[in-house]
Amino acid sequence: MTGVSGSGAAPTPQPPPHRGVRGVVVLLVLGLCIIIVLLLLLADTLPPSMVALPGHLQRIAPYGIVALIGAVVGLAEIASTFLNYPREALRTR
Repeated sequence: MTGVSGSGAAPTPQPPPHRGVRGVVVLLVLGLCIIIVLLLLLADTLPPSMVALPGHLQRIAPYGIVALIGAVVGLAEIASTFLNYPREALRTR
């Protein structure tokens, strides 16, 4: 039997996969990046009410890149920490 450790022990509960949520988040971030890049590339064809938008995006882009890298590193740290975390500490009774 898989998931059984020793005789008479209860099977170890397996966490449910969260691929759907991760996929949606990745697609949303990629979509947002594509929209920002298109706005920067098409700056000369924007309507008059949105002329200042590319300038603002160019000023805040470095902060967005640093925030994105920080989020990726933070999620990787959390995932690597809890991957090896003892299962007994996560169980609730």
